[in-house]
Amino acid sequence: MSNVSLIGAQAGGETVAPIRYRAVAPAAVLSVVFGAASIAVFFHWLAVAVPLCGLIFGWRALKQVERSVQETTGAGLAMGGMALSMGMGLLGGVLYLWTGRYEVPIGYKVITFDDLLPDEKKPLEVPPALDKLEGERVFVRGFMFPGRQVANLKEFILVPSMGHCNFCSKQLKSTEMIQVVMGGDLRAQYTTKMTRVGGRLKIDREAYKIPYGSLPIKIECDYVR
Repeated sequence: MSNVSLIGAQAGGETVAPIRYRAVAPAAVLSVVFGAASIAVFFHWLAVAVPLCGLIFGWRALKQVERSVQETTGAGLAMGGMALSMGMGLLGGVLYLWTGRYEVPIGYKVITFDDLLPDEKKPLEVPPALDKLEGERVFVRGFMFPGRQVANLKEFILVPSMGHCNFCSKQLKSTEMIQVVMGGDLRAQYTTKMTRVGGRLKIDREAYKIPYGSLPIKIECDYVR
C-alpha cells in the first residue's frame, strides 16, 4: 500500500497544488467587533467613534489582503464588518435623534421658550399662537432656576439655559421664565441637568405686560423628568 501525501500528491498524472494556510487579517475581525458594538451610538452621540473605528479597521483589512493575497484572507469578513458598522451606526444614530426629539408623553404639545416671546411690534400682548395654547397640555425642556430649597420641590422656575443664576448680570425677562407648580403629590428634586416638564399651560395676561419681575407663564405640572 502506497502512502498518499497531500503535498505533491499525484492525481491522474497531475500534481495537486499544495494546500497553503492563509491567516485572517486581524483588522477584519476588529471591524466586525466594532460593527456589532456600533449600536452604542443610541446611548450617546460621542459613541459615533465606534462605527468609525469599524470602518477604518475594515478598510485597513481590505488593503492588507490586497497587498498579501497569498498569505492573508478576510476580505469578505472586512466588508461585512464595514457594512455592519455603517448599518448599526446609522440605526443607533436614528434612534438617538428620535428619542431626543420625540421623547414626549402622548397628548402633550411641544413648545420652546421662543414660543413664549411676544411679537416685537406688540411687546405687551400675548402672541396669538401662544394664546391658543391656554389650558392645553404642553411639554417643554429647560433648566431649574436655583433656589434655597433643593428637595421635594412643590414648585420651581424653569429657564431656557444654565447661564441664568442669582448672581448673573443679565436680568431674566418675564417671558424667559416658566412657573412650574406640581400637581397632587408630585414633587421634584433640584438638578443642574435638563428638566422635562409637562402640564396645563396658564397665562396671566396682565403679568405678561410687565417685561421684568413677573411670572406670566405657568404650567400646572403633571409630568416632570
